[in-house]
Amino acid sequence: MTTGFAPTEKQMLELSVSGLAFRGHGIARTSDGQVVFLPYAVPGDVVRARIVESKGDYLRGAIERIEKPSADRITAPCPHFGRCGGCQWLHLRDAAQLHWKAEILRDQLARLGGFRDIPLGPLIRPTDGLGYRTRAQLQVREVEGWYQFGFFAPASHRVVPVGTCPLLHPMLNEILEQLARQRTPPLAKLVPGMHEVWLLASPRSNQSLLTLMGRPVERASLRHLFFVLRERVPHLTGLVLMGTEKTDRSQAGRSEPAPRFLDRFGDGHLTMQAGGYRFRVDAASFFQPSEAAAQALIQFVLEMAAL
Repeated sequence: MTTGFAPTEKQMLELSVSGLAFRGHGIARTSDGQVVFLPYAVPGDVVRARIVESKGDYLRGAIERIEKPSADRITAPCPHFGRCGGCQWLHLRDAAQLHWKAEILRDQLARLGGFRDIPLGPLIRPTDGLGYRTRAQLQVREVEGWYQFGFFAPASHRVVPVGTCPLLHPMLNEILEQLARQRTPPLAKLVPGMHEVWLLASPRSNQSLLTLMGRPVERASLRHLFFVLRERVPHLTGLVLMGTEKTDRSQAGRSEPAPRFLDRFGDGHLTMQAGGYRFRVDAASFFQPSEAAAQALIQFVLEMAAL
């Protein structure tokens, strides 16, 4: 059973971080051996942490101060890191990220699957650095008549606005920047009721697709927005408006929102390329979050299959 308590000075501990767990939380132990999970900690850190929650067999903490930073700790290349819940690894050096992701995979295989001592080859990294995501879903909030675009804060539904995101491919950031610059008329008046933005791009095909999630709007407004954006972003091939409706998804009759097509201008899909193949992908279709990752996965499977 979860035990909640109000943090006090007695729950302030100095801890040495020894490893990373799934989702990138640091692992430390108290003097009596109890495990403490610390978001945004790096193995090798010595931190002063506040215990915020007890789960019985482990604790959750929050870093109050880094007493001695790990040699693998770096300054995250994003001003929103730590407030935005989209990333957990940007404060680790690249080599440390690869090492600990391999260790987490090895631990998951052993602990959950019972597969121990499995030899792991080097992790495949489809791209170097940032700017690799060619698909993204951003939350939208309206503040004083203007839309802001961002991601949820960790473990909440509070939207942290971001101008651009360093993980997104430049094609996606270009669309985001132009949406934020839409002033005449303001985007919130042009497309009222918007709550999400979906972005999809294919660098290999030089195509991008923008999907707005909201309620029905005047077709003339959507047409105006599409042609304004396409003039500023030539690779934008389509603008899609989708809403949500309740559909039964279980025998118990419970319902959950499902995307519903409302309107579009331009193409409702684009062509993704990977492994020598061309895929027709629309806004609601599944595809890897990176076109380069899809290419690497296909290539790896073909090599292992030895067809």
